[in-house]
Amino acid sequence: ALSWLCPDPKALVLDVCCGVGTIGLAVANKCKKVVGLELVPEAVESAKHNAAINGIKNAEYHAGKAEETLPSLLPKELAELGEDCEVCAIVDPPRPGLHKDVLTALRCCDQLSRIVYISCNPDSLVEDVVKLTSMTHDDQDPFVPVRAVAVDMFPHTVHVEMVLLLERKSRAPVPPPLPPKEQQAEGSAKKQESAAEASEKTAAAP
Repeated sequence: ALSWLCPDPKALVLDVCCGVGTIGLAVANKCKKVVGLELVPEAVESAKHNAAINGIKNAEYHAGKAEETLPSLLPKELAELGEDCEVCAIVDPPRPGLHKDVLTALRCCDQLSRIVYISCNPDSLVEDVVKLTSMTHDDQDPFVPVRAVAVDMFPHTVHVEMVLLLERKSRAPVPPPLPPKEQQAEGSAKKQESAAEASEKTAAAP
């Protein structure tokens, strides 16, 4: 997740639903400032303590609902750091996903170039990604999914932890063009032939 975030040294990193600050603190030495938001006050105090014992002075944490804190806090941070400040975000919400006001605040922040979304519920992840990536009349530079990985943190269950990178459409790398349909059909036929040959060899083996 941290290697995907790759913030600019002058960037502001938002750590939404930060818990005790583990992820944001790990990237603090690669950016200008980390701002963490967390609902549980005790977790915020732990995040501040973790920053202090690790000598990290460019991280601050706020207790409260992200949907109430972020919309008012983000403009203040941008005014302080300047209009040319890049913004990156890490979000690690609970199973219901992100509140619609958080999604709106993230999408409407023109300086926000990259989001690393960590999810324990792929269903709510899909719903939030649709809201971040859909085209609207007011915003013609939506986010696009760039890469994703599933992490099996719950062995012997159907649950996985998902990590997804989203970037602004205008900044995302252009995918290579698909081969012509004739080549796709030819490649598919070869794969089927290879699979059939392998199956015949297995059946013929003593």
